[in-house]
Amino acid sequence: MLKNSNSYKVVADLTGLGEGTHEVDLTATDFSSRLNVTINPSKAVVTIKKKVTWRFNLGYDFVNTDEMDSMYVLGTPTLSTTDVMVKASQTTIDQVAFVKALIDVKDQTATFTTEAQLAAYDVSGNKIEVDLIPSVVTVTVPVSSPNKTVEIVIEPVGDVPNDMAIDTISLDHSSTTLYGPDSVLSKITELAVQIDATTLTENSSYTAPITIPSGVNKTSVSRVIMTISLGEKVSRVIENVPINVYNNTNGYRFSLGEGQDAVANVIVYGTRANIDALIADNIDVYFSMQNIQTGTQEIQLSVSGSNSLVIYELEQPVITLDVID
Repeated sequence: MLKNSNSYKVVADLTGLGEGTHEVDLTATDFSSRLNVTINPSKAVVTIKKKVTWRFNLGYDFVNTDEMDSMYVLGTPTLSTTDVMVKASQTTIDQVAFVKALIDVKDQTATFTTEAQLAAYDVSGNKIEVDLIPSVVTVTVPVSSPNKTVEIVIEPVGDVPNDMAIDTISLDHSSTTLYGPDSVLSKITELAVQIDATTLTENSSYTAPITIPSGVNKTSVSRVIMTISLGEKVSRVIENVPINVYNNTNGYRFSLGEGQDAVANVIVYGTRANIDALIADNIDVYFSMQNIQTGTQEIQLSVSGSNSLVIYELEQPVITLDVID
């Protein structure tokens, strides 16, 4: 009979009791009249405290974000109120660190308006039982799908063995669409995919996964298949490439050491077709002044180029720089 019923309970009747500590009788109710019921313990000690009311700023949390397609981005919600009254004993009020509206975003694909339950938490994020006025607010949440299509660029890492070089790479996807916040997408101009060039010994097909950049939620292409052809590696010297200066945020004045010009010679390695197509304008020789101090010092140059299938090497990678504040 007990298993067939779940409505029974034990009641501590606090009717008429005021602030303070009280010992009250416990009463069994809603049990079958065919059962003999004994309560142990038969009494409870109850402390009653006066309720006080405090005003809190209302924050919010999105819930069920894992059940929302990652191509969508949630904006800042608009709440029907930004204040909430919390009513509880002073001891409990002192434990409340913040009150939040819990906004369910499951399966949302466009801007929506919904009702959100409120909850109070302590500093560790544990929920606290209090009276909240209001207990529900209306929220409107912007939902968008910012995206940007960028070129997929293959970056070989290491040297192709046997005095060979990569001549051409053809891809099944030349670009991919990235989904994420505009603030992240605006800083991305291309998507680099690295391959281990030391494993390439003949013309072959190669599959590489797409690594999603930090801050990006989703990419339309998860992997890229490439067809790689090799050729004989040769070299060439491209002379008088201008040296560029970046990140001179301190506005330093500077000059090169005696006998040095603001140009560099770059040795390029690759197949004949790739290196013959290069000119000085395709190569960037540079150094950054971001962490440079005043005085005379040796500076390490860096080099990069427009063709990622070519290896770039400086004839003289170090210059002397005189920096004046």
